[in-house]
Amino acid sequence: MGRLFWIVACAAAFGGAGVPRAYAFEDTRVMPRGVRRLSLRMVTSDIKAKTSPSGDRMELSKPLNKDLKFKDVVKSEDNPTKRNLTKGFLGYADYDANQSVGAFDGKVRTRVSVFAPILTYGLTDVVTVAAAMPIFNMATSVGLGFKGNATGQDFVDTLANGYNNQRTSAVDASEKFANAVQRLNDKLDRNGYRRLENWQETGPGDLTVLAKWRSFESTYFQSAIQGGVVAPTGRVDDPDNLIDKGFGDGQWDIFQTVGFDQPIGETGLLVNEFVRYTWQLPGERTVRLQTEEETIEVEKTNARFKLGDKIDAGTSLQYGSDIGLTSGVGYNFFHKGEDFYDVDAAARDKLERDTLEQSHQLEVEIGYSAVPAYRRKQVPVPFETKFNYKYQLASRNMPITHLFQLDAGVFF
Repeated sequence: MGRLFWIVACAAAFGGAGVPRAYAFEDTRVMPRGVRRLSLRMVTSDIKAKTSPSGDRMELSKPLNKDLKFKDVVKSEDNPTKRNLTKGFLGYADYDANQSVGAFDGKVRTRVSVFAPILTYGLTDVVTVAAAMPIFNMATSVGLGFKGNATGQDFVDTLANGYNNQRTSAVDASEKFANAVQRLNDKLDRNGYRRLENWQETGPGDLTVLAKWRSFESTYFQSAIQGGVVAPTGRVDDPDNLIDKGFGDGQWDIFQTVGFDQPIGETGLLVNEFVRYTWQLPGERTVRLQTEEETIEVEKTNARFKLGDKIDAGTSLQYGSDIGLTSGVGYNFFHKGEDFYDVDAAARDKLERDTLEQSHQLEVEIGYSAVPAYRRKQVPVPFETKFNYKYQLASRNMPITHLFQLDAGVFF
C-alpha cells in the first residue's frame, strides 16, 4: 500500500511552481512608471485521475485497489507462533503465498483551490516588478473497503472442516479478512504514518518574485525578457501522510522567460509566443525509504534531491477592443525532467520513478479592462477582470484537470 504516496501527486500542478496561471497568455506589455496593480487570482480544480507514463488515464484510487495475498496476511501477523502456524498450514494445504484472498476497493478525489494576491509595480517605463504569494486549500477524500474472494473463503472453510478441525483459526482468519482495512490502518499507525482518512489543510505556497523588461518595441513587433526566483516558503510533503501534498517543493527555483508580440495592424489582434526555462536548484527534505519489496515498514531520512528542470512554451492569439473587452485562445506545452534523490539504489528507484512530466494544454480566456473607460474619464478607478479555462489535451504523469482561473485587479 505504500504506493499511495502519489495518489494526490496531482496537486503538484499547483505546488512548488509559484502561482498557478494562464501561461499561454503571456505578452510583452509592462506597467507605466510608478503605477501599481493589486490583483487577486483564484484557481480551482477537482481531480479524480492522472495520466500514466504512456499517457493513459489512471484513477487516483488505483494504488488502493490492490490484492491482499496470503503472504501479506502472514506478514501482518504480530504473534510469531500464529505467523509460523499460518505459514505452515499454507504449505500443508498447498496454497500459494502469492494467491489473492480478496482486493481492496478505494475511491479518491482531490479538490484544490488557490487564492493568490499579486502586487505589480512599474519601476520604469520599460521595467515592471511583481511578487505573488499563493494560499492553498487542498482536500482529499478517501474511501476504502475490502471484498474477499472464493480463495479466501475456501481457506477459511479448509481450516474449519472436520479433517483439519481448526475452527478457532478459521474464525481468526475470517475476522482478519473482514477487518482488512482496519488492520492496514493499524499497521500504518505502528510505523508512524497517519491513518488513511479524509485530509484537508490550508497554507501558504512558494513566494514568487520577478522582473520584466520590455527589450524592444515597434509598431509590428515587441519583445520582453522576464526573470525571477521562487522561494521555498510553502510546506513540503509530509512523509508520514500518504495522501498529503505539500504547498511547495522545498527548494529554490530560478526562471527566465523570453516573449514576442506581433500586433496585427489596428485590428486589436495580437499574436504572442514565449518560452520559459526554470532551473530547480538542489534541496534537502525528509523522505521515506520505500522500495518495491517494502513500502510501509521503512525508515525516514534527510535526503539531498534535485527536481527536474522545467520548460514552458506557448503561443496565443489575443484580442482587445476599444471598449475594453478582451479575449484569447492559446496553446501551452510543459515539460519537467526526471528527479534525482541521493539515497540508496532501491529507494532511489522508487522515488525517481515516473517523475518526468509533460502536458499539452489548450486555453481560452475572456475579460474586461476598464482602462480605456478610465482614459475617457468614464470610470473613477481603472480595473480589469479575466476568466480563463485550461483544458488538457494530452499528458504524461500529470493530473487530469479542468482548470478554472479568475483574475481581478485594480490599478492605483
